[in-house]
Amino acid sequence: MRAAVNRLEFYLQEAADPKTNAWFDNYLKGAILYRGVKTPQVRSLLIELTKEFGLTELSIEKQLEFCDRLMRKKTAEDKFAAIFYLQRYLVSRATPQQLLAFTEQQFAKNDCLIGLQWIGSAFGFLIR
Repeated sequence: MRAAVNRLEFYLQEAADPKTNAWFDNYLKGAILYRGVKTPQVRSLLIELTKEFGLTELSIEKQLEFCDRLMRKKTAEDKFAAIFYLQRYLVSRATPQQLLAFTEQQFAKNDCLIGLQWIGSAFGFLIR
């Protein structure tokens, strides 16, 4: 799991654009660290990594661990990658109980409100 997270970090760092970083730093006023990778590129890199490491073949618990490791990172792109992974690969495979337990864990240990808002939007269907 650590190897996949480290590889994604490498991909994101390689894709970082200083101009995009500067724009987001100004826009977010330091609320969260941002590398400078736009959302479509984060999504593409995550899809590539998922195939490379065969992440969808892992148990749901291991996939949630992958997402948890990304959510614990300080940068927005890592957190977004976790939320995108949850939305694309786990919402249809994990049970609502697993997803809610994951969300509760994130609220208990994650100090980044932006990341938590993303989780809320990802799982809004559970409370409808």
